[in-house]
Amino acid sequence: CRVSPDDAAAGRRQGWKLHVSAVPLSAPMVLTRAAEVLVAARAPFKCAGTPGRLAELVSGHYDRGGGGKFITRCPQDEHQLRWLAQELHRGTPQLPGAGTLCERPHRPGSLVRYRYGAFRGLPRL
Repeated sequence: CRVSPDDAAAGRRQGWKLHVSAVPLSAPMVLTRAAEVLVAARAPFKCAGTPGRLAELVSGHYDRGGGGKFITRCPQDEHQLRWLAQELHRGTPQLPGAGTLCERPHRPGSLVRYRYGAFRGLPRL
């Protein structure tokens, strides 16, 4: 599921990524609180669109690169990365979430995680 304002800028090839984790039981509350922050900031994001899809993402059988990532936002720059990470962390305290293997937590115990990498495949000969 993708959420984006009509005037969203075209995406970059690489940069910072923010992920917010959840488990099926906490997903409605995590999405509600994260969406309040992201929509107010006019920040496009994507999320697992169904409880079944989220259950796949948090299962032990899912690819480790995508496992546990319920909401994804690719911030415009480092300033937005820091601000959104802090606001998303404040909005989701003490809610249960799945771990992610390839990212650093914003703070210990936070559902918010980040990493630097490619947003889409880079063509290569």
